[in-house]
Amino acid sequence: MTQVGSGPIDQRRVPAWVGVVLVVVCFIAGAAFIWWVVREPLSGGGDFIPDANGSNAMRPRAMFQRPPNPESIRKTSDDNGGVYVAQANGTVMNIEVNNGNPKFGFRYLKKDLLPADIKDVLLMKFRIMQDDAVAQHINLTDAQRQKLSTISTNVTNLTPPAADRDKLVSEWQAYSAATDGSAKSQAEQNLLATLKQVGNDNVDATRQKAQQRADEIKSILSADQIKKFQDMNNGP
Repeated sequence: MTQVGSGPIDQRRVPAWVGVVLVVVCFIAGAAFIWWVVREPLSGGGDFIPDANGSNAMRPRAMFQRPPNPESIRKTSDDNGGVYVAQANGTVMNIEVNNGNPKFGFRYLKKDLLPADIKDVLLMKFRIMQDDAVAQHINLTDAQRQKLSTISTNVTNLTPPAADRDKLVSEWQAYSAATDGSAKSQAEQNLLATLKQVGNDNVDATRQKAQQRADEIKSILSADQIKKFQDMNNGP
């Protein structure tokens, strides 16, 4: 019978640096997971066109991580008594409580609010006014610049008729004052229904306003200037 010796078995040792790498990888993965869990929610956004002065409208930081209900009233900030956003079918009502003196703003958040050709003209005006290289490329004159500066391209704002605005304000006050659960829910439904109706009733007027401004922009620029911009924007 053959006898197997009991001598030491030849084993391959794992280099020490491998263990260090594994520890570092685990540490990074753990830190990334913690950051993912506790990171700040992203701010809300919308389909808007910058104003004539080139400043982007500030929007309240959304205090949620999941997308908001498209028809809801939500609180987005606790500053000065709170900031609220009511939204119904792409029509938005912003309410800044402002220590008991609420301020109201209305706007659209509809991707299909404006036709593509109107958007193109409004964005062309914005690019020309904000980028000197673009203005020089199309040979914009000082007189043209002055005329363009008087045209606001912030056309997604909504200005409800006085009666509609008063009704929305009244329904917001009823919602804000309601403390009973059922009363609060009913007040919310009333406000959102009115907001939706007001938004639908004023879409055509908003589009007409945007069309008028686009036509005015095109009347200031020559056909050659518009073509130069389009050729530049479309690339080679």
